[in-house]
Amino acid sequence: MISSQEIQKNKMVHLNNVVSQRIKIIDQTSFILSESSFQEANNLRKFYLEKMETIAFDTIIIHKNTSSMNDDLLASRIGLIPLIIDACVCVDNEVCDVCCKTIRFWSKTNRVLSQEISELCKPGIIVCNLERDQEIDVTVITRKGTAQDHAKWSLFDAMYYEPQSKTSFKFLIEMNSEIIPIESIIEMGIRYLK
Repeated sequence: MISSQEIQKNKMVHLNNVVSQRIKIIDQTSFILSESSFQEANNLRKFYLEKMETIAFDTIIIHKNTSSMNDDLLASRIGLIPLIIDACVCVDNEVCDVCCKTIRFWSKTNRVLSQEISELCKPGIIVCNLERDQEIDVTVITRKGTAQDHAKWSLFDAMYYEPQSKTSFKFLIEMNSEIIPIESIIEMGIRYLK
């Protein structure tokens, strides 16, 4: 006799196969959702733009700032730097070592770049320029969040879809960086569609 847990597990495996068969990856910036409605396509787009969790600098403590940039602007620039972090597996509001890190950095270099803050930062972003005898000393704390909370947790510049037919939609993604591979984005969408 088959237990109710096995039946439920078989239903979930079947559901995963059905949903994943509906999504076809075209390239790193687009995919097709088939056997769907306009409402479901728009809900998926809204999920990606607003509810997809990512990690960003949340708390920025400025210990010393003698640069020409005021503290608020410096904190804003640092807070909006995209982070490159492996997927976090913690549940709900649980804190783990991946999504919650405390980093302190100090700089006297002429041009402070994002990679000086941490190897987690997308490299090549200018944080500020320092003149001779100027310095910054900052502590940053990362946290998981969604774009509904603040734009710093937004993974995408834009995401939109083009109807291919009444039941098929081509999604196009414009990302602010190559932070997450399309396969991970699709996987999160599949979980949402269930």
